[in-house]
Amino acid sequence: MSDPVVTRALVMEKMDSTMRAYQQDLSSQVAFGEILVERAMSYLRQPYSDKPNPPNTFDCSTFVVWCAKEAGNPGLLQTSYGSGRGSRDLFRSCTSFVAKGNLQPGDLVFTKNDISDKDVGHVAIYIGGGKIIHAVEGSSKCVKVNYLIDSWLQKDGTRRSYDQLTMGYGRLGFGITSSSPASLERSRRNISF
Repeated sequence: MSDPVVTRALVMEKMDSTMRAYQQDLSSQVAFGEILVERAMSYLRQPYSDKPNPPNTFDCSTFVVWCAKEAGNPGLLQTSYGSGRGSRDLFRSCTSFVAKGNLQPGDLVFTKNDISDKDVGHVAIYIGGGKIIHAVEGSSKCVKVNYLIDSWLQKDGTRRSYDQLTMGYGRLGFGITSSSPASLERSRRNISF
C-alpha cells in the first residue's frame, strides 16, 4: 500500500506542473497575439485585391494567413490565397473558438458579408479596444482599422455593423488546452486520498 502523503505530494506536483504549462501556454498566446497585431499594423493601407499577391496586395484571408506566418505560426502557410473560400477555411479548420467577452489582441473575427448570407464571408484580426484590422474590398480597397460597431450599407439598403454580422471569434496558434483552470479545479476536487 502506498503512502497517502507521498501520493498526494506527487499528484500536487503533477497538477502544479500542468498549471505552469497552462500559464506558459497563455503567455505564449498573448505574445503571439501581440506580434500578430504588430505585423498586421505594419500593412496598414496596403492595397486590397481579389487576386492577392502578398505582401503587395491582400484579400481578407490572405492578410490573416500572411500576418500569422510572419508572427510565427507556420501552420497557416498558404492555406487559401485568393480562393475566396479562405475565411471559411480559417473559420472551420484553423482556430479554436472564444467568447466575445474573452477576445484578446490577435484573435480573429469572422463575419458574414451581408445579413442575408448563410456562411462566413470575411475575417479580421482583433487588435483590442473594440477594433479590428482587415483587408476590405469596399470603397477603401485596402488594409484598414475599424471598430466592431462600424457599419456599412447592405444589399437590402439597411446599415449593419461588423458586430451584427459576426458569426464567431477564433484564436490561432496556442488554443486553450485540456489543462484549463476549470479542468484543473475539477481534477483537484476528484482526487481522493
